[in-house]
Amino acid sequence: MKAVNNVSEALQSSSSDILNAQTQLAALTAELSILRSDDSYAAAFATAEALAQQLNIDCTELPVERQRKLQRRLDDNPLSAATTLSSSDQLKLSLYFSVLDRLLSELKER
Repeated sequence: MKAVNNVSEALQSSSSDILNAQTQLAALTAELSILRSDDSYAAAFATAEALAQQLNIDCTELPVERQRKLQRRLDDNPLSAATTLSSSDQLKLSLYFSVLDRLLSELKER
């Protein structure tokens, strides 16, 4: 997230111009779009695991959210039962992709 900080500081400087700001925002948007992939998540997760091991933090298994049971009266089709995601996939969907999506949407909105 060093790129976000660099662009933020550049946009806040008194000597920034509009063309430079647009160029930096376009580059940041492209970089964040690249980060929104399964490969980038796997690399970030591996880096986090390595850092946790260096700090002697036990992270062998992430906590798993309890799977809720669908009420039968709402869904009579047993094939449409909820799929169980691994804790890593839940983290990817609920945190990693959500944060990147929010950053990208806010950058495109402004």
